[in-house]
Amino acid sequence: MVSAQGVKPKQDMIEIYDASGKFNKQIQFDYYEKVDDMPEFPGGKTDLEKYIKDNLNYPESAREAKIEGTVTIRFILSPTGNIMNIRTLDAPAGGNVLIKEAQRIVQRMPRWKPGKLEGKAVYTEIIIPLQFKM
Repeated sequence: MVSAQGVKPKQDMIEIYDASGKFNKQIQFDYYEKVDDMPEFPGGKTDLEKYIKDNLNYPESAREAKIEGTVTIRFILSPTGNIMNIRTLDAPAGGNVLIKEAQRIVQRMPRWKPGKLEGKAVYTEIIIPLQFKM
């Protein structure tokens, strides 16, 4: 196993809102791109692929407009395995409905096994490409 010792973390922000939806504050946190034990979707890569296949809905408006391609989603996995800070890195031109669907499917994913650095669960970056092909 390759150790991620000495790897410098990157930083991101999370916004905190009160119960009424009013912005409260931002909190900065460190996250890692690579760790000793990378995060894992429940059941592994095969189950992740099955989850995407079973849950991804190709938006009808994108079909009608013949929009297809890959939407690349980046998110941070928390030390408890929760998904946060979902962002789109790349998407086909005119693919706003595809972006919305890709983000929806990531938001609804079950809790993952978190990444670990030196035996401690840490915030870890995950990048997933989601293909929309007719």
